[in-house]
Amino acid sequence: MSRVFLISTSYQHVYQRINVMKSGVVQPPLGLAYIAAFLKQRGHAVNLFDGMFSRDLFKDIETRLADFQPDFVGITATTPEVKNASHIAAFIRRMRPDATIVMGGSHVSALPERTMVEIPEVDIVVVGEGEITMSEIVERKKWEEILGICYRRDGKIISNGLRPLVEDLDSIPFPLWEQLPVKKYSYFPENCIGISGGRGCPYRCSFCASAVINRCRYRTRSPG
Repeated sequence: MSRVFLISTSYQHVYQRINVMKSGVVQPPLGLAYIAAFLKQRGHAVNLFDGMFSRDLFKDIETRLADFQPDFVGITATTPEVKNASHIAAFIRRMRPDATIVMGGSHVSALPERTMVEIPEVDIVVVGEGEITMSEIVERKKWEEILGICYRRDGKIISNGLRPLVEDLDSIPFPLWEQLPVKKYSYFPENCIGISGGRGCPYRCSFCASAVINRCRYRTRSPG
């Protein structure tokens, strides 16, 4: 069993004076919450943290690092969030130097090698869907045998190629809601959270990351 700390950073710093908490749309980090549930199902200890509601992000991370003592730390980042995610990675490296730091999300999936160069504290970048890939990482499978990652070896960045998409979405448990502040999420004018009935999209809109993660495929959960 591994101890895994999963972090979704706040994007308040991106918008500066705009109070994103009053924007009408504040939704949970679903991708990370699915990974958390998948890892927990496989017997790992998981600590899931949404930094959106933190008043002192780095203090809260420091407290959780001290209390939880993770073996692995996973950080998710979109492009607006990646700068802050890099600061978090550097902070974690100082606070917990022996932990393996993994980064995923739409930005790093689009630019995995560049991410490794720009954020040297990151040990592994996950490209695409993260559930199976992350489980193999925390179960200490040899890195060269894990599809869907980039990592460093002998000063070089190595890419293992893409992992096949998950075809049976019913095999992935529901998100780890119990570790998220679900009553704080909103979609104007209601306090609510969305559900994911499927993954992907057949189109290639230039402004959307779906094609990067899902490769223009659409898959669904069963209606039940």
